[in-house]
Amino acid sequence: MKKIIFLILTVFIAYSVFSQDQIPKNITKMLNKFENAVLKHNEKKALNYFDDNYKKEQLEDMLKGNTEQFLNEFFCGSTMENQSFKCMKFNQIKSMDLIQIIHQADTNEYFVIYNVSDHKTGAVQCEWTIRISDNKPGLVGAVG
Repeated sequence: MKKIIFLILTVFIAYSVFSQDQIPKNITKMLNKFENAVLKHNEKKALNYFDDNYKKEQLEDMLKGNTEQFLNEFFCGSTMENQSFKCMKFNQIKSMDLIQIIHQADTNEYFVIYNVSDHKTGAVQCEWTIRISDNKPGLVGAVG
């Protein structure tokens, strides 16, 4: 039984390591810079890491340039304690923990999951897409 558990754990760890190796460095570098901008509550810098088409459609066209609303709505997700839907205020975010990056097979997109927290709401699980356009990765959130 111990051999089976060891084998399963070994395969799982090898798969996890192999999967992470497949993530291009420009994506992890972009996410690190995005996290840094968010944790410093720097709206202007944070906006640099969004997909240009998504930013135009959502921020410029739909929200008429309301950056605060755009960023607050981007950081929405399920709470960790009771799975209710909550949004974080951008300027109150205290931590961001990358949980997973998954390449979407046969696409130029990656699915990313973060736990984002503040002192008021607690932790929210945010799920976004990273789209590669013209060799530049950019974040995409919910549409509508």
